[in-house]
Amino acid sequence: MSGPKATVSRTEILAGPGQLWYGRFGVATLPEPEDVGSPLLPADGWTDAGATDGGLSQTVNQSMFAMRVDQVPDAVGQRVTERDIQVSTSLAQATLRNLAIALNHDPDEFITEGTGYKRLTLKPGQDAMLPDELTIVVGGWAPGGNLGRWAILHRVTSIENVESAWQKDGLHLIPVTFNALYVDSVTSPVEWVDEVAPES
Repeated sequence: MSGPKATVSRTEILAGPGQLWYGRFGVATLPEPEDVGSPLLPADGWTDAGATDGGLSQTVNQSMFAMRVDQVPDAVGQRVTERDIQVSTSLAQATLRNLAIALNHDPDEFITEGTGYKRLTLKPGQDAMLPDELTIVVGGWAPGGNLGRWAILHRVTSIENVESAWQKDGLHLIPVTFNALYVDSVTSPVEWVDEVAPES
């Protein structure tokens, strides 16, 4: 008697780092699906967040309501009551731009330059209650070989507490967790796009 026969497709087993781009929500030009796997460009409103530490994770958390009645022991249905879609990482390139987006500030508005310096300031007063929103794209590997995958989160804010340390035996990191928000009744909060190898 033999055990189950496993089917293994090695090109569908993924490993490797991801890449993060961000742009101002409603301003950055959304990439076309056929461009998946290509870098996003500053001319289109995108910033490459650069190197990360500890990986780049995507999470979809769902809270469910089980519909139950007296007459049967099993749930007769489920309804999604809450959904949190998040991307988390630690940015290793500790630029003021990366710090600004971690703090929900538009870098182009709140970073100023002078002779020999750049300065990031935070919103004062009640303006600080309104976060600047982003669109983010996470790039990584897709099944099928040397192919790319995008995860596009259309409207996000950063919800992470930002703690960065200067230390002699460790990196100065900017932790970020981006949480996806409702866009409208026809736009998915997140979409995944895989590059597909052309047929030979």
